[in-house]
Amino acid sequence: MTVKRVEHATVLDITLIGVMQVAALIPSAGRAAMAVTMARFLGYERAEAARISMLLAIPALAALCLHDAIQLGGAGAIQLANADMLGGAVAAVSGLIAVAILMAWLKRSSFMPFAIYRLVLGGVFLALAYGWIDY
Repeated sequence: MTVKRVEHATVLDITLIGVMQVAALIPSAGRAAMAVTMARFLGYERAEAARISMLLAIPALAALCLHDAIQLGGAGAIQLANADMLGGAVAAVSGLIAVAILMAWLKRSSFMPFAIYRLVLGGVFLALAYGWIDY
């Protein structure tokens, strides 16, 4: 099997991975999970698949932030306080730390714990939805 890295990405590969992100509109299908799954299917290494997913998130999240800012600005609701700035900074730093931890994990291990977690959690939600488990 040929193992690809980000440097080997083609326009077709990135397009297919981007299209899979749209599948995240399906309830419980995460954007990152769909992108990583397609990248792995196309032959990318685990860490590279996660890296592509993170890189493809940048334009989507930037567009979402811009859209929300325009909506808030139109409503006259933009008033940033120091607490807002601090919250944004803490969120950015914690996000970078989480990505660094994930990338370090993927260099040594696989996505299997995440897959098991999703299957178990999905089973629990189905059991709750169909009344097999009382809560």
